[in-house]
Amino acid sequence: MGRMLALIIVLLGCSQSSLVAQFGLRIMATQNHLPELERLFSEQSVQFPDLDLVGNGLEANLDYWFRLQDYRVEFFPYLGFTSFSGQGANPNELLEYDMNQIGAGVHVHLYPFDLVGDCDCPTFSKQSGVFERGFFLLGGLGMEATMVGGQTQTGISISDRRSFDPVVRLGIGFDLGLSDLWTISPVFQYSYLPFLSASHIAMPNETTSTTTALGRLQLGLRIGIRADYRS
Repeated sequence: MGRMLALIIVLLGCSQSSLVAQFGLRIMATQNHLPELERLFSEQSVQFPDLDLVGNGLEANLDYWFRLQDYRVEFFPYLGFTSFSGQGANPNELLEYDMNQIGAGVHVHLYPFDLVGDCDCPTFSKQSGVFERGFFLLGGLGMEATMVGGQTQTGISISDRRSFDPVVRLGIGFDLGLSDLWTISPVFQYSYLPFLSASHIAMPNETTSTTTALGRLQLGLRIGIRADYRS
């Protein structure tokens, strides 16, 4: 993950200064949920009663900020990295796997109580009430490249599996302006990948594909900088 974030920072550093002046880092603690596979393994829990199918993980995004001119709707194109580990099984053996995802997409923040007549200034300098200027609804669309690998209990390696998976996000958040330069934003969101290929988790020795939805409850923080603004 460190190498991925370092690469993103280098790419932004090579871009225009206006781009670098309006960026943020979003870090989300992630609780995962694979309903179809969880149901499958619960029906076969005699052999693996304590299976930890999906562990918790971490998602980090680096984003660029821009907004509509006349309405307070803000856009955050991002590059991100997600990582978590868990357990799966074939018919005879438990396995440990690691799942890493590199993604790109856009988050959208809509401020329903401060939508019209906004000053196009940082949160710290806005004249509306704290709640009105800070609360936002969040939506997002993206695509993630998923890479899974691991090994069985007997030490047999599982070949890496790769897929490309769409992701949809919905949530809420709140902007807290520390200054005209810095804004922090606690965020709670639900991310949903409807078509994750999971044959490598459920049946690593089978060619039959297993598709499951992957749901994520996520709680985290965005740290934003707006060095382009001069009061």
